[in-house]
Amino acid sequence: MPLLHDIPGDVYRSWPGVHSGLLNEIARSPAHARHYQLEGRKDTPALCLGRKTHYACLEPDKWREMWMLAKVGPMTKAFQAAQDANPDRIVVTEDQQEQINAMTMAVWDHPEARRILSAPGGIETCAQWTDAETGLPAKVRLDKYTNDHILADLKTTLDASPRKFMNAAIAYGYHRQAAWYRRGYREATGYTGPLPFRFIAVEKAPPFVVAVYEMSSDDLDCVDRDVQRLLRTWAECVRTDNYPGYGDECRPMPLPEYALVGGDGVEITYDGEEMKL
Repeated sequence: MPLLHDIPGDVYRSWPGVHSGLLNEIARSPAHARHYQLEGRKDTPALCLGRKTHYACLEPDKWREMWMLAKVGPMTKAFQAAQDANPDRIVVTEDQQEQINAMTMAVWDHPEARRILSAPGGIETCAQWTDAETGLPAKVRLDKYTNDHILADLKTTLDASPRKFMNAAIAYGYHRQAAWYRRGYREATGYTGPLPFRFIAVEKAPPFVVAVYEMSSDDLDCVDRDVQRLLRTWAECVRTDNYPGYGDECRPMPLPEYALVGGDGVEITYDGEEMKL
């Protein structure tokens, strides 16, 4: 099936099939993936901000038509009431609108980000296919592809510096998402040539610094092989109607070296926050 344009988000979400969010849950455990499949993902302020920033950066004409200002706090009953009363609008607070405007301007002021986003191609483009090995239905929604075969994904982040963003990418499965997007694009277009994948990362706080990163083709190939392993795991779970967690047996828990010898420790991302162990 070819790339599909102008598919509303709710229509895409209604399609059956494995997608990058489900893949990340399968990587955690099939039990988590099954819960996600049945119950969906709990919305968070970070996810909400990311969605709104996507609209503003990638689909500015739609954003201008859809956004609506609510002069209330973001996590209040009044805010929810405003959203419930206007289901076809995107309700934002004054602070959110200032933040989204600043991030959008920063993205479009960045030369490489602007070059990618303004290049001829497609925005929020969808694809559906069937995995040849497992028979599982699959789907993808691409932030941006260019006619000269570059894929890009916009990410809001606390820290867009190289090491911190890489840590966040691993923690949130962005590398898996990149391999999945590449796979979906190839399935939909039949294109087999070089297919660079770039992240456009924009920080959520002043000065709203932007960075653009590209994953190597070798890394994407490696991640893609792991994606296929996850698909095989999920296909077996579906076949047997069994979705295990972390295992029933007692397992060893060796401590990492930094916990044994002291030193500067290691920084991790946990629930959207940077922590130093």
